[in-house]
Amino acid sequence: MSSTNLISDPFLEKNYVLRDGIYINLNQPIDSKGFQDAYLDVRDKEGRLYDINTLQLLPGVAENHPLAHEWGIRKRSAEKFAAYLTSKNKDLKVLEIGCGNGWLTNYLAKRLPDSQFIGMDVNWAELLMAEEAFTDAKNINWIYDEISKQESLPKQYFDIVYFAAAIQYFPNLKDLFSKVSKYLAAGGEIHILDSPFYSNKQAKKATQRSLDYYAKSAPEMANYYFHQTLKNLNRSGFKIKKMNATPPFSFLKKLDKKGLWDYFGWYCLTKP
Repeated sequence: MSSTNLISDPFLEKNYVLRDGIYINLNQPIDSKGFQDAYLDVRDKEGRLYDINTLQLLPGVAENHPLAHEWGIRKRSAEKFAAYLTSKNKDLKVLEIGCGNGWLTNYLAKRLPDSQFIGMDVNWAELLMAEEAFTDAKNINWIYDEISKQESLPKQYFDIVYFAAAIQYFPNLKDLFSKVSKYLAAGGEIHILDSPFYSNKQAKKATQRSLDYYAKSAPEMANYYFHQTLKNLNRSGFKIKKMNATPPFSFLKKLDKKGLWDYFGWYCLTKP
């Protein structure tokens, strides 16, 4: 087990049970059917399920890796986010919702060794991989739980809550952020990384593309994937600050061979 917990707060022992190094919400039974199976099936077909050795090196991949360009983008966003957290100049309590295999939680925890991190997901298989891969991380706890259903996290606790390439798995942003806001400490922030946001017109086209794509691989996955719009983000009830630059014109993306622009938005949300 990786847990010699810096996060020794009573809420973990009170509300969760430790199994295979992962804290489980007793009111959130492990469900290997539905979302987890559909998600893992798609990830496998896309070549996104990694062995432990590869996982430990992420976001670094070989230059000839089929997803090298994507991981280059993810690496840049991770570096920028780590630098931003470091600039806070204080020990932080950080929660990643939808941490998956945990690579980003681990990446940040290494760079902020005195801060406390929790990686939360409803994908038991990937959490087990995170626990096995990142045994050196003494400032991380992994939690199997669903943010939209549970009341087990401590109120007004986290300085930073973030979603990285995960916001598309939540259907209603306003409800989601209302739930998350209960767990933010004074001055706390919600960050959204590595996820696209669309205009209403773009969202309709993207939805159809996803339906066509999943129809060939895992049709049930379309029930769990939502194309978020900037309109819905702006209706979240939070102050929103865009933290990165994106290409001002779509044709520039095609010219961006060196990856100088950020393809996905990075948004910081704070209570008004």
